[in-house]
Amino acid sequence: MLRKAEDSEVRQVIKPHVSINIASIEASGASLGFIRPKLVDYQLNIISTEVKDEQMQITQEGLGTRDMIKLKQESTYFFNCQDSSGCSCKNQPHKMEILDWEVNELYRHILEKTKDPAEITGKMRQKWFDWMKDERDTYFMMGTHHRWKIWMIVSVLYLRHGEEQRQVKLGQTKLDNI
Repeated sequence: MLRKAEDSEVRQVIKPHVSINIASIEASGASLGFIRPKLVDYQLNIISTEVKDEQMQITQEGLGTRDMIKLKQESTYFFNCQDSSGCSCKNQPHKMEILDWEVNELYRHILEKTKDPAEITGKMRQKWFDWMKDERDTYFMMGTHHRWKIWMIVSVLYLRHGEEQRQVKLGQTKLDNI
């Protein structure tokens, strides 16, 4: 039976597989790998605030329509690799769409409460940038598109800060208060 793993367990499993940059995953011949990005920015492109899209379908009764959930948004991260040397980014931030299902799920949840683009953007940014950058150790599972071989953010792992990171933040807070 599967159980929810503690963040420390997840960190132990993925740490040996975390690459310093996207180029090192590619150089290994893998089409899937982990990186620990340095988040630079987040951008939301709201294409539509309609949750459902009427689509044609063929049934036993004939041709008809039904509403399908279709979330029309694009969430994009701008990030640097831990070590940009030898990476295609050439010390410029990567710009990649987030394909993680949780992005669409949060977008759908927000749309249930508001259709205001500024409010939607603020809530999405708060979770996918501010919170990820300040409160979590963020890892990307990177994968390549089977046809075009371009890199994509397939999944975002956001683990609670490890003890080492907490100590660094605690030390920074103490320095800020001096």
